[in-house]
Amino acid sequence: MSLLFFMQTCASAGGFLSLAEATEGAAQELRVKGTAHGITLKLVEKIGAENVILGEPVLDIDQGEQAGCVVRTTKGTELRCKRVIVALPPNMKSKINFCRPRLPVLCRHYNSHNVLSQMIKIIVTYPKAFWRDQNISGEIFGETTFSDLTLEQPEISSPNPEASANGDSSPPNLQSEPYRLQQDDLKYVVFDFSIKDGDTLIPALLFLIGGQPAVRCSQVPEETLKRCLLQHLACVLGKEVEKPIDFAMKVKNVIMNMQSRI
Repeated sequence: MSLLFFMQTCASAGGFLSLAEATEGAAQELRVKGTAHGITLKLVEKIGAENVILGEPVLDIDQGEQAGCVVRTTKGTELRCKRVIVALPPNMKSKINFCRPRLPVLCRHYNSHNVLSQMIKIIVTYPKAFWRDQNISGEIFGETTFSDLTLEQPEISSPNPEASANGDSSPPNLQSEPYRLQQDDLKYVVFDFSIKDGDTLIPALLFLIGGQPAVRCSQVPEETLKRCLLQHLACVLGKEVEKPIDFAMKVKNVIMNMQSRI
């Protein structure tokens, strides 16, 4: 994301806080009841499951027909329609062949080089919503680091002199060389993620870590990340935050789990 794009997005929303806060009128104010996947299920109910094709990545989209467009899949399915909505990240869109007309060169270049970020999502559940008792919203932006943590790089061995003499130009193996995470390696945002199950409140906090910090934190053992996050958050919410009843973490690499679908 470029700085210009970020500034334009913030300006369009009325400022950065309007995008990040969960207060009234802000972007994070409301949450989907149940799960976001429920929206998809409702759409399927409306259009009919027989009209939803899964497991057939789109091969190409032909817009050269006078009557509309032709969509072809890897299994040979051919669909004709007036218009096509491509709801995919840019670099997944680059896997589809747009013919008649082809996409402009700059558009193709952008699609093939635009990569979605990695994301770590953590839901921490508690016996009670103690932060609400303290009149704290549970919405926190944090930045910390890992103390006394050393990770091992994959092993690299020095080049083999005999192989070099024989003209073997294969790359050397890795040497074991520890390195330390940098000071800014752990930036995170927290939201109150408590939900109601009937009349029962299930208190929870949601942690989100994205971008390069998520890539680096994915190398850290879960227990270490848990200890570091909760200890740091205790500075704001108190020691009670270090006593959850459940800590569920999921590392998401969106692109690795997606396929082109109709």
